[in-house]
Amino acid sequence: MACLRTLGIQDAVPALALSSAEGWNQTEKDWLFLIQNPENICLAYEIDGRLAGTATAIKFGNELAWIGMVLVHELHRGKGISKILLTRLLDDLKSCRCIKLDATPAGQPVYEKLGFCEEYQVHRLIRHPQSYVRSEHNTWQLPEKINVAFIEEIIDYDQKNYGVDRSQLITYLIREYPESAWMIKDKGKVAGFVLGRNGSRFHHLGPMTADSVEISKALFSHILPNFNGQPLVADVSGNQPEMLEWLKTAGFILSRSFMRMYFEVNCIVDVPEKQFLISGPEFG
Repeated sequence: MACLRTLGIQDAVPALALSSAEGWNQTEKDWLFLIQNPENICLAYEIDGRLAGTATAIKFGNELAWIGMVLVHELHRGKGISKILLTRLLDDLKSCRCIKLDATPAGQPVYEKLGFCEEYQVHRLIRHPQSYVRSEHNTWQLPEKINVAFIEEIIDYDQKNYGVDRSQLITYLIREYPESAWMIKDKGKVAGFVLGRNGSRFHHLGPMTADSVEISKALFSHILPNFNGQPLVADVSGNQPEMLEWLKTAGFILSRSFMRMYFEVNCIVDVPEKQFLISGPEFG
């Protein structure tokens, strides 16, 4: 017997099993962040009492919804479960002005049939455990830690460049992973920041937004030694070829690429040249 229902906190562990089986980087904490926020839409497809598929949408008000975690257990593929989940998600998101996702090459044809259009590529780079020597950039003052007192400043700066209010995501990352939260100020105002989070396989760096590629390099150069000995992953915007090449010199290698897509109409007014790293395909 099959049913489509809402994901509950009791589903976090079996959902993690689905994502882990695919070699994805989510943790139980990531799943709970998605599930526990009442604004988000998180769906489960259940067969005979067991979780067979998932799909989530993190909502940034009614401005933007970000679809992710579209997973189907290997025993139930080919039954149209992902289409059922996505069709229901799109129906539930009708009041949202814009819907986006990051598609794998395998998933892109499915999304195109549903009405999604290409925007730009996102490149995933990984760095296996190694040492990195901190180099100081004289052009900018040293990055400083982001504490809770700076959250509103970061949210405001992010909104001006990303195009929507991502308060829930920004606040979550700063509070839960303060070791990854750094910023650079110029004349007393935020000129760039980077956040991150622990994953099941890699420490994920991102989002990163900055006024220039030099500021983004200064942030990276300062924080990379903090993660010596840890495997890292960074999802780089396709609009940032210079950053992509620079990261390769810092020991990162290209792993795979995603296609950023929007549903029917892209009505978000953002500043793509200031967005260097995304938060991951599940968060945008």
